[in-house]
Amino acid sequence: MYKKNLKNEEIKSDKVYLINRLGKYTGLFLLKEALKIASFHQCDLVLFGYKSDFPLCRLMKYSQYLFKQNKKSKEKQKNNMALITKELKLRYTIQVHDYDVRIKQLKAFLFQGHIVKITILLKGREQNHVYLALNFLNKIIKEVATIINLIKKPYRNSKNIVCLLIKKNICHVI
Repeated sequence: MYKKNLKNEEIKSDKVYLINRLGKYTGLFLLKEALKIASFHQCDLVLFGYKSDFPLCRLMKYSQYLFKQNKKSKEKQKNNMALITKELKLRYTIQVHDYDVRIKQLKAFLFQGHIVKITILLKGREQNHVYLALNFLNKIIKEVATIINLIKKPYRNSKNIVCLLIKKNICHVI
């Protein structure tokens, strides 16, 4: 979340370097003087670090600062949320209606912001006809080409053919 800063009487130093509300360096003050300045301006004296021997403090409304920090951390967490990988397993001998349902499902996963892994399963003699599975996978990719970016091009993975897709406006590199 965020680091708790010491404020006002919690600061255990005789002298502090002071930064005003505009962010300008004001100078070295006794802690009592800095607290008086803070109370005059109706704000808090917040410890941010150390500059040489004395603490570096800033005049600000501490509750407002905490609110902004909390808001930033939530926004950062929201933006850095791990992308979930959803997988669609298909066979290249799928029927038309099942194909349409899977395409609809693929689009739903993409619009939710997930990475989608498409796996074409090859069983028995189907492994001799890899080109049919690749054609089928390319057909799927062409159908949703306007909304996707290929993360990994189709490749063979033992008995399967695999491809990774993501929605176009999401920038993600693996």
